[in-house]
Amino acid sequence: MTLLSRFSALVVVALLTGGCQAEQDEAPAAPDLDAVKAKIEASFPGATVTAISDAPMAGLIEVRINDREVAYTSPDGQYLLIGELFEMRESGPVSLEEERLGVLRQEAFEAMDSGAMVTFPADKPKAEVYAFTDVSCGYCRRMHQQMESYNALGITVHYLAFPRGGISTPAADLMAQVWCSSDRQQAMTDAKLAGQLKEIPKACDDPVAEQYDLGVRLGVGGTPAVFTAEGEQLGGYLSPGDLAMRLGLGRE
Repeated sequence: MTLLSRFSALVVVALLTGGCQAEQDEAPAAPDLDAVKAKIEASFPGATVTAISDAPMAGLIEVRINDREVAYTSPDGQYLLIGELFEMRESGPVSLEEERLGVLRQEAFEAMDSGAMVTFPADKPKAEVYAFTDVSCGYCRRMHQQMESYNALGITVHYLAFPRGGISTPAADLMAQVWCSSDRQQAMTDAKLAGQLKEIPKACDDPVAEQYDLGVRLGVGGTPAVFTAEGEQLGGYLSPGDLAMRLGLGRE
């Protein structure tokens, strides 16, 4: 979302909630959450309202659609706004959705079994990142080609699977082979740089679908998606030097 569209969204919210000040003396009726849910699902085929609650801004209802998209509605569901809601703090504007996702990401990474990831550790670790990756993604390949440089800067990289086209794709099948390999590091390199493995392993209970679903819940929209252990999204592809700078690593 561009800065202009973000600003426009804030203006629309302001208009919806503050446009008729003279009529706000009467206490508003309690919102009918079931009616709001029904109206959204009837209006948008394929949309399922998975959560609904009061929004941080008075006069709005926060609605989560398909566990991913966040929308805000008027209490009667007549008006719908899709966009980011920012809180203007002393430190600057803060995206409330990104803040919420950051907490969820940190919790997910802390709970992640190290054996469920493909990790490239630094010899002298200074920081670690979690990268949702796709073996068919050009920028993911570029990142992987520079893995030695990331590690040399003290950055440990944990890979999680995120086939962009979904779990019923050749990329997802190839990543399943990577996770089922006895040498996952070499298998990841082969998959990304050669497009296939030298030896196809036996099928196993791989975590590709589970990690893909996790990525969707954590707001991953493309690959690579690189996060700190605290859940902050650093961006997509970043060169080793740029990633080290974003992580605040000093140069030796």
